[in-house]
Amino acid sequence: SEALFFAVAKLSCEINDPSLVKIIDKRMRVEKQSQIKLALLKIIKNIDEAKTLLYAKKLITNEDPALRAFCAYLLLQKGNFQEVKSAIDTIAQLMQSQHPVDRAEAAKIIGDLPVGNLSNELVKLVNDKSDIVCINALYAASKIKSEKIISAVAAQFNRNAVIYHVLKLADKFGDPLLVPLIEQMNKHSSLKNIVNAAKIINQIKTPQSEVFIIDLLENLDFFERYQLAKYFAYRCKSQAIDLKSRDKIFNIIKQLAEYIITLHFAKSTAEPFLEKELSMRIFWAKKSFLYLLSVISNTEKILPILPNLTQAISQNNTHNINTALELIEAYLTTSEQKKILGEIFDDLNEASSTATLSQVIAHDLWLMTMVNYVQSRKRGEVMESLEKVIILRQCELFKELPGETLLAIAEEADILNFEKDDVIYAQGDIADGLYIIAQGEVALVRDKNTLIDYKQYDFFGFMGIIQNKPYYASAKALTACQLLCLDKVTFDRILEDVPDVLMSITRVMASYLAKIMVKERLIFP
Repeated sequence: SEALFFAVAKLSCEINDPSLVKIIDKRMRVEKQSQIKLALLKIIKNIDEAKTLLYAKKLITNEDPALRAFCAYLLLQKGNFQEVKSAIDTIAQLMQSQHPVDRAEAAKIIGDLPVGNLSNELVKLVNDKSDIVCINALYAASKIKSEKIISAVAAQFNRNAVIYHVLKLADKFGDPLLVPLIEQMNKHSSLKNIVNAAKIINQIKTPQSEVFIIDLLENLDFFERYQLAKYFAYRCKSQAIDLKSRDKIFNIIKQLAEYIITLHFAKSTAEPFLEKELSMRIFWAKKSFLYLLSVISNTEKILPILPNLTQAISQNNTHNINTALELIEAYLTTSEQKKILGEIFDDLNEASSTATLSQVIAHDLWLMTMVNYVQSRKRGEVMESLEKVIILRQCELFKELPGETLLAIAEEADILNFEKDDVIYAQGDIADGLYIIAQGEVALVRDKNTLIDYKQYDFFGFMGIIQNKPYYASAKALTACQLLCLDKVTFDRILEDVPDVLMSITRVMASYLAKIMVKERLIFP
């Protein structure tokens, strides 16, 4: 069989069996498939150099780009002047081809070519619009490292198909990739890009990268800090941090504790919206605090507990919070660590903070923006983006998202106004968006039967856009309504960038189906 033939051929190659040359030579003469010829060529090149060059010279004009590229690579290694010139011409043709497959084959071998400086050519291939070309070029780029190439690689981390390979190669690119990555992260505000950058930075496991990460942890915005802290903790599971770094991390933990305690006491005097915003800030800061605490104590034991604890905090499940905290406390290594954990989770009423809210928000641009807006807020006919943020924060779907992310969503939300008895969309209409009620009430009606009523801050229309099917029921305004609408394209992108939104939809759908089943007497409450 073909599989057995190649298995035996590779083994024969390993033991340098000379009879293999005759067998491959015979097969080469009759073989018509380019892929098989390429496989045979890769095997024989380790046994008979002269025979390999002879085949490469004959096959360099083959129609298959992979075979042509490999033949050019072989001739560049050992060919004579004319053969080398032919090989360079072949690679140039592949690189300039209109077909992505041709460019991809050139990108695959360019990192191993023993000719001049190919940085400019490689940068073009890394920036290629075709994902397969870019991916092959990344692997070549990890062998030819230059400032231009590193910048080009960092610019690709927001490409969905490419990000896995940037992550895989991050350690090979090493420290030079760190600064361009942060520059790229600051250019893109989506959560997905922040998460990807945090993962990649933590894949570069050098002493310099550890110092770099800790410097970032001291200065980054709170959500970026959380992502970096999370992946840094997973990195430290297999690679302990330097003793000097422990002291720096503990100082960051103490700063976070001060921040959390200050915001906790500020909540009692804040108006309702700011109270919610401060609660979310505290929630994310606590998550950062816990991951960093695990880094300087028993990382391997504490890490598996944290997802359950953060979920319990989100759901305000006191029993689960206390159980998880007891476990974490048992794994902490010093009394000082236990004390600071207690201050954050158990003794907030007794804890004292020397910082004031005004001092804290001076270093938190988002909170400063929202505090200033709420204090000077005047509701008018035109709804500003920050006013939309206030509405989104009340909505079950988005309530746990960082404020900066809500602002990005708000800027893409349209404002729609309806009078009493207006039909917002009809049963059977193509699903075009998700609606959030800013003011008013809406009923979902199917075949003249009211299925469910929605009030202020509820959302509806999600079933159609998730299933990509027409609306199951009509939406009718029970009172004059003002709605925020996210079109399907925007909503799909939010689901991709923020998986937490999908979890919220799942919870709401379960509640929604339960209400329908009670109404239809399929189940009893």
